[in-house]
Amino acid sequence: MSRCSPRSSPGRAKLKSGQQKKVAIDTLKLITLGRTRPGTELILAFTDQDAAAYALGRGWLAETLTIWNVKVEVIPIESFP
Repeated sequence: MSRCSPRSSPGRAKLKSGQQKKVAIDTLKLITLGRTRPGTELILAFTDQDAAAYALGRGWLAETLTIWNVKVEVIPIESFP
């Protein structure tokens, strides 16, 4: 099983509208990738919980991620070398 995870790291605050748009576009890319590569684990990764809240909330994006089986993960920036 392969994994694909574009990283979104807009900072440690609520996402601005442009950042929300980028997350939505990345989500569309992941869904497209999943449709063309069956068996791929789709992960949308953020560097902090506040940013991930947009994808984990009650809005349309969170619902889309659930429907298309895209996981949301928070990977602290300190985890990167």
